This record gives sequence, structure tokens and C-alpha cells, in this order.
Amino acid sequence: MLIRDAIHDYIELDDDFANLVEAPQFQRLRGIRQLGTGYLVYPGANHTRFEHSLGTYHLASRLSKYLDLDKDEDRMVRAAALLHDIGHGPLSHVSEEVSLSFCSKTHEDWSCEILEAEPIKGALEGMGLKSDEISSIIKGKGKLGQMISGEIDVDRMDYLCRDAYYTGVTSGADLGRILVTLRMVDGTLAISENGLAAAEGLLVSRFLMYPTVYFHHTCRIAELMLARGIESLVEDGTGMKEVMAMDDVALISTMRRGDGIQKEIIDRIGRRDLYKRSMRVEMVKVNPRELERRITDELRIDPKFVIVDVLPKQSFELEGVKVLMRDGKMARMSEVSSTAPMLSKPKRAEVWVYCPGDMRDTVREAALSILKNSQDY
Repeated sequence: MLIRDAIHDYIELDDDFANLVEAPQFQRLRGIRQLGTGYLVYPGANHTRFEHSLGTYHLASRLSKYLDLDKDEDRMVRAAALLHDIGHGPLSHVSEEVSLSFCSKTHEDWSCEILEAEPIKGALEGMGLKSDEISSIIKGKGKLGQMISGEIDVDRMDYLCRDAYYTGVTSGADLGRILVTLRMVDGTLAISENGLAAAEGLLVSRFLMYPTVYFHHTCRIAELMLARGIESLVEDGTGMKEVMAMDDVALISTMRRGDGIQKEIIDRIGRRDLYKRSMRVEMVKVNPRELERRITDELRIDPKFVIVDVLPKQSFELEGVKVLMRDGKMARMSEVSSTAPMLSKPKRAEVWVYCPGDMRDTVREAALSILKNSQDY
């Protein structure tokens, strides 16, 4: 099977892997936007988990060849790359946040469950592969797991370039250079010293994509509004497993048929009538739900009208990235990269408070008053 891809040109799958793609659980990914609500800010961001999974498979195939993996390892890592996101729920990370809250399960956990279901499990067995071994790789374990889930992995390589392409954001990542300069040394995936600049380009791209796309305040507002709607759906009796098995259209249709906050949020999203950011402040720590409760209690308003978002520190741990030096010794990227200090510099978490536009001033005053009495302000 040959598939034409906007990022990697042609992606080739042999019959065994084509069978995995044809499975209904994989086809569901066609209906799940890669960036969730990103299209509300970047109109071109309508790409899906389906094409990202194919792209990750393609890069894993190339990297496997460059690392000279044996036949069994090659098929295992390609299967893991293809199926690594099969457990993503509707609107990608929007539903995952709710899943973490209700049952402490990531999309990787759901992916591993799906690997035990037919026809996926049978297809893997027909290929001579074990679902538990593929699950281990998806979760980043062992030598092969580093290729799928690490600081420099094929998953990240694909989504950074794909997300940049569809949002129109400039990306300086040279994937070809990274792939040909990665080495497996005693079970550790490392970048060769002559590929260090390309690896830095990938990490810088990731660093810049967070404030530009992934944590764009409008995207975050829409995501958190939808997350509240999904929470209401689950509280009304819809199982988390049932939600995670939906695609975007199924979720939106289900919420639209509901009442109260579910329908109100979907209607607002449809009109792009989003909450506004009323306040932004740096904090050491804060309990978002407690702050929401205190604000709404003080103002005597419905709790649904205030959402508090705590953005994590936007820095990256580079201690795990290994560099194979020209003299054959291994070093940490943080020790040899001129870019690493900028990427590793910690930044205090930010607290953002959202509410309907006509409440911005009153909510801001109440939030600031409460936070100023906090020892972490």
C-alpha cells in the first residue's frame, strides 16, 4: 500500500501493516483532530491522528533501517509507531485530561488496552508479534521504546513538523539529518556529535511551539471549556471508556443532544463565543479548582463561569539526551550543547483565569484579591 502524505511524500506499508491500518480502531483516528481545538486559532489545523500515526510509522521505518535493527526488532518498532496513538480519545488531549482526572489513564494506557482487542490483537499475532511487547515499546520501555517515546523520538519528530506545517508556523527541524545521525550504543539511543545542531533545531522547534500553538491562550480556553463539558457528560453516566472510543463528531453530537453545560459549551464553540482570559500571573503553586471555588463563592456566580488554568514550567529536561562524541565517549546534551541552557532554564508556572467576556473585570479583581493573600503569590 502506498499513501501520499503532505509531509513525507509517499509512505509505503506492506500487507501486514496495511491490515492494521484497515482495522476499525485505527480508522477511527481519521475523525480525531491532532491539535484538538487548534483550528479555532489556526484554520489549517485540521490534520488528524490518522496521518500523524502513518508519519510516525514512516520515520520509525527509516530510523530502523539506519540503526540496522534485525527483522524482529524492525517489525516490533514499526508496529508500535503505527499504533502508539490508537488510544487517543476525541479532540486528542482534551479528552485525555478528563481521562486522567477520572481514571488516571493516559492515551498510552488506552492504546495498550486496544492492542488486546480484536481485530488488532489477531493481526499482531498473525505477524508473529506479541501485544504486550508492543505495549512496552509504546510506553517507552527498553531499547526500542526510546525510538517511540523519548526526548528525541519519531513521534515527536513527526508531530512537530506536521503541526508546524498545518498551522503555518516556521519549523527549523531537519529530520533527515537527525535520523541518519542517531546511533544505538549499548542499548542507549544517542545523537552523534555531527548531528547535534539538527537535534538542537528539533528541541528549539518544540520549545517555540508550546507558547505559539500548544499553549496558545485561545486554544487552552476552548480545550478547558470542552473538558468541562466532557466531565459533565461522564458525571451524567457516560462511561469514560465510551467517551474515549468516540471520534470528534460523535462527542460533539452527544454533547449537543445533552442539556445544561454540555450543550451550552458546544454551542459556544460552534459560534467561537469563547471565554476570555481575565488574568495571567506567575505563581509557585495553586490548586485550580479551589481557586475557582473561592472566586465563584465570593462573587456568588455559577461555578461554570470561571475556569482556572495552571500552565506547567516551559523548560525541558535534557539530561536524558545522550550525545556520542567523536572520540567515542558519551556525554549529556546539557553539557555539550550551546542551546541547552536556554531550553533548560526553569520558568515559574503561570496561572490563567478565564470567564465570559462581560465578567472579566470583576473576576480579575476577585482572583487578585485572593491570590495576594496566598503565600505562593
